[in-house]
Amino acid sequence: MSVLELGCGTGNLAKRLHDAGYDYIGIDLFDEMLTIAKSTAAKARFHQADARNFELEEKLCNN
Repeated sequence: MSVLELGCGTGNLAKRLHDAGYDYIGIDLFDEMLTIAKSTAAKARFHQADARNFELEEKLCNN
């Protein structure tokens, strides 16, 4: 199952979801937050983007 979180912040939810087996991608506007998120959930995927106008380059699908 895939999860796309807009406004992922420091990655607390990212860690829990990734550890539970979800294919996780987090989006946040601020690089400072993403730096913390990447250290909190190192194996999750993160992108710096504005949630109001971002484009995800990959297709998420639920299996």
